[in-house]
Amino acid sequence: MATKKQLAEAISKLNGGQLDLLFEMATCMGSTIKEVVSKDSDILTEEFRANFSNRLLVHHATHEEKFKKKSFEYAFCAASRSAGRQARMTSDPTNPGADVIVEGRSFSLKTEAAAGISENNITISKLMEARWIRDCKSKKDFAQHTLDRVVGHLKKYDRILTLRAFGVEEAHVRYDLVEIPKELLLSISQLKAKDFRKRTAAGGSGATVSFDGSGAFQLRLDGSVEKVTISGLKVSMCVSHGSWKIPTLASRES
Repeated sequence: MATKKQLAEAISKLNGGQLDLLFEMATCMGSTIKEVVSKDSDILTEEFRANFSNRLLVHHATHEEKFKKKSFEYAFCAASRSAGRQARMTSDPTNPGADVIVEGRSFSLKTEAAAGISENNITISKLMEARWIRDCKSKKDFAQHTLDRVVGHLKKYDRILTLRAFGVEEAHVRYDLVEIPKELLLSISQLKAKDFRKRTAAGGSGATVSFDGSGAFQLRLDGSVEKVTISGLKVSMCVSHGSWKIPTLASRES
């Protein structure tokens, strides 16, 4: 942790413009935020929560734009380290796998921030890239490749989290940290050829995935952009770790 002396020495080296920006950030970090943390969360310890919420504040001290995936990865990794956990980022576009490894456990981190984001249903716009969709010609092909590729991909992870961003009002953003149970997504492994829809003109297909006897979400194999998408995944079937309501630049301008 930086001392006041170290901070003073660092500030003494800044120019006028940098001091203005630092003042904006410090002012924002002093803002009151509304937080809700689940008492059962094993992720949001006090140290993690403090570090992560401050990173959200600092981001919105200079950005109206909501957190994107890479920002979430950096913040999650840094907050994990702040909480005393060994953590490292592993993202590599050429070698898809875990985004962050924490205490030896593989985390897949997603974000959702569409204008029409649903309170009750989660969308994963890219579960994985899937050039193999072009090779599927029949329902049997879609079923076999889904079992081999999608289920195989999911087995690379221990835990899957999504940071959901809502525009609560003009001057605030609400973030929800939700964990999607791995066993819920692995219900994909129960799909049969008959469950898949007829191949589309774009070369894709899809199926309704059930969990505990009821429809849980939609699996879409998008042939036009060659990726796997999840939609309509019920928040009620997931684990809510916490929520933050963060003031944005607009809150200081109003």
